Amino acid sequence: MAVSLITLPQMFLSGAIIPINNSSGALFVISRMLPMTYCIDLVRAVVYAGTPEYNNVVMFNPLINFAVIAALTVLCLVIGTFFFARSEKNR
Repeated sequence: MAVSLITLPQMFLSGAIIPINNSSGALFVISRMLPMTYCIDLVRAVVYAGTPEYNNVVMFNPLINFAVIAALTVLCLVIGTFFFARSEKNR
């Protein structure tokens, strides 16, 4: 149930189901903070590479998408490792 509470809002707010290219305001800020936005945009860049629709569909450069995904992965690993080590010390 917890996974659904995290995944479903990201699917709607990251552009997987509803296009967010022209969003503004709070939706713009929230969509840029979600990791799934960059994953979906990277997949779109691969799928639409070399087609005339590429510039209309893809929001960011694939290198930016990959860099954001890598940075978030490292950040989550560091935070997760810290909390895991802390919980093992308190046993």
